[in-house]
Amino acid sequence: MTLVKKATGVLEEFDENKIVNSLVRTGIPLNTAREVASKIIPKTKVISTKEIYERVLGELKRVNIAYAEAYRLREAIMELGPTGFPFEKYIGEILRALNFQVTLNHVLKGRCVSHEVDILAVKNGRKILVECKYRNDWGGRVNVKTVLYVYARFLDLIDRLDEAWIVTNAKFTLEAVKYGKCVRLKLVGWNYPPGNGLEELIRRTRKYPLTVLLTIQMVDYKILLDYGITTVDKLASLTPESLSELLGIGYEEAFKIVSDARNFMKVLTHM
Repeated sequence: MTLVKKATGVLEEFDENKIVNSLVRTGIPLNTAREVASKIIPKTKVISTKEIYERVLGELKRVNIAYAEAYRLREAIMELGPTGFPFEKYIGEILRALNFQVTLNHVLKGRCVSHEVDILAVKNGRKILVECKYRNDWGGRVNVKTVLYVYARFLDLIDRLDEAWIVTNAKFTLEAVKYGKCVRLKLVGWNYPPGNGLEELIRRTRKYPLTVLLTIQMVDYKILLDYGITTVDKLASLTPESLSELLGIGYEEAFKIVSDARNFMKVLTHM
């Protein structure tokens, strides 16, 4: 029996079906998912989730580069760093795609003190405080202290707001989830809420971070983030000429990146 070592250090039995399910959730066809998973045969008694991920990614690159790019979504979000500000911009793009009016880094006067909030989102007259918690490591968690802190800010701003959310690219601890439910604070993270987590919002809106693209890794893409270009669809709307000028790279390289972005968006329509 082969055991899988998770990022938290917990061991569990290797299950090929988990690979299949993760691929299908990505949008990859079931037959392709089964074919890829069948090739991930552990050769040791213990294998890490990171090693499984790398091997699956390698197989997907051989099948369809866009599948590989979609599958590396979580890793791509971690590459938006090292600071959390690009992540805030990115979440703002997702919220806009969900028909929210979005203001970043907005200062609100509370009952006691003023607060700079990551995002003020407005929809149907309801004002929502959105706090973004970015993590750039696989085992990162948002704990109950963070939820307590955000709820305390919400209470000070309760005269001006209707809701408060925490959005993260990480997972929540059980205590964080328990407290969030108790005080009716909306938590959105990786695989949480089940079936409606951050990855599902991304797939639904098709607002993938530009860092999913393997070609973008070869250039200083952080320049694009500074210009507010955080998603593949925005990158795909650029011309090679404009991208070449923005990044200070040659036309051929810019053409390859834009073509990759457009191909990715095209493949998404069939996923």
